[in-house]
Order: sequence, then C-alpha cells, then structure tokens
Amino acid sequence: MATATQKWKDDLDNALTEVLPQYKVKELKSEQKQILQNILEHNDCMVTLPTVYGKSLPYQILLPVARKMKELGTDTRTDGKIVVCGPLVSLFEYQVSKLQSVPMIKSAFKEALVGDKDWRSIIQEFAVSLIVIDEFHTVATWYVASMLSKFLCDHIKGIEVSV
Repeated sequence: MATATQKWKDDLDNALTEVLPQYKVKELKSEQKQILQNILEHNDCMVTLPTVYGKSLPYQILLPVARKMKELGTDTRTDGKIVVCGPLVSLFEYQVSKLQSVPMIKSAFKEALVGDKDWRSIIQEFAVSLIVIDEFHTVATWYVASMLSKFLCDHIKGIEVSV
C-alpha cells in the first residue's frame, strides 16, 4: 500500500497529466513543479528564475490541479481565490487572455487597483488562498527610483543653478 506522501505525489502527477494539456504544456520543468508543490503545501516561497522561464505557470495551474487532486482523493485545502499583483500591464493582458481560455477558470481580469478602497474591501471578503507578487523586481526598482527622484526633487528645489 502506498504511503500518504507517495499518494500525494501520484495524485499530483495524475492531476498534471490532465491539466497541463489545457495550457498547451507537455510537462513542467523541475523548478516549476517544485514551485507548485510548495504552493500546494502552503509554504511561502520566493522564486528567482530567468525571464520567460515560466514562473507564472505554477500559480496559473494551481486551482485546476488542486481541484483534480481533490477528485483523486487528496485535498490540498487550496480552493480559494488567487490574487496576482504586478506592475506590467502588457504581461497581465497576456496572462488574462491565456487564463480566460481555460475551462475551469471562472473569471480573470486586469484593473488598476492600487489605492482603490472599494477593491480593498472586496478583497478582505474573499477567501484568498494565494497572493502572488509577479515581477517584484520591477516594483522594487520603480519604488526605489521613485523615492530617489522624490528625494532629489525635494532637495534640489532650493538650489540655484547658474550657467
């Protein structure tokens, strides 16, 4: 008889076999599978991989995989909503168009939500399973650049420049 750990791994593999074709993917790279396993096990994780490596795929397939695993008898307790935050509109438009073509996804949308009090109150009522900060390096870079430019502008205002 298989151990609980082996059953979990088998159910994950079977779920992936069924879900991945919906995303036109044959198999996950080992790092993608490791990310997915960590998310399914409710572990915090930070991922740093090269551009176009496929870092978004694990959270895009999370709910369909979790639902399939539940059908197979393994409840991952991952059945809420996923909130993805990121600064790049073009990337989000691409991801939303991909997600809207997947049968198990009920909705996906993009909005400018930063600072929107109504959106924040709605989020508080959601059963959020996962929060993803995608392209965090750009958020951090833009934040630092913004703070630096604000600092410089604040300090340059009083300086007279003669040419």
